[in-house]
Amino acid sequence: MNRLSCFLIVIALCAELSNGALFPKDSVHFNNSLQPNNILKVHCITDEDDLGDHLLNPGQTYDFSFHESVFRTEVNCGLWQGPGFKYYALFRAYDGWLIRTTFGMQEKMLSNGALFPKDSVHFNNSLQPNNILKVHCITDEDDLGDHLLNPGQTYDFSFHESVFRTEVNCGLWQGPGFKYYALFRAYDGGVILHFGKNNFWDAREDGIYFTHDSTPPTLKYRWAAHVLTPTH
Repeated sequence: MNRLSCFLIVIALCAELSNGALFPKDSVHFNNSLQPNNILKVHCITDEDDLGDHLLNPGQTYDFSFHESVFRTEVNCGLWQGPGFKYYALFRAYDGWLIRTTFGMQEKMLSNGALFPKDSVHFNNSLQPNNILKVHCITDEDDLGDHLLNPGQTYDFSFHESVFRTEVNCGLWQGPGFKYYALFRAYDGGVILHFGKNNFWDAREDGIYFTHDSTPPTLKYRWAAHVLTPTH
């Protein structure tokens, strides 16, 4: 039996064992240790869900639990604090690596690699004049940092999709003091690998539009504002 066959058998066995009922869940915890009256906003995206905004007063905590997937569980989060939530951090709060680390060579064998075209994510600023769009994305491998786009400018990046489900999560900001934002999954690889797939995101005044081919983009996400609401 060759190495690839062994790898596929292990994956099948892990899938049977990872239904979660027999094992304790993993957890992510957040605590607000900021100064008095400085509210912390937390917004996380897991492999399955957008967990929305959670506002924590100083001393409060927020946590959630999940069963890790055999195909690499990721949790990406944004945190905001300060006047008008002007200070933020966007980062990976949880990264499951068991199968990816153990079978790194097999991943390279099974991924599309250098022989096939890369997949790409594209952003376009279609906002009003003088309204700068800020884009910050995290891929499976990298934090791509902040990119500022004037109206009419574009930003894109490309990658080879991984056999362990490539994900790209992004935050977009616009408006006075970047008070309006959206945090979402800009690319989500499934079980079947893609070759040369393009995701196009167009930032407009009423929201963020999406298409992946030549069809007209449709509204996918609306802007949220950094507005305080009661903490739950």
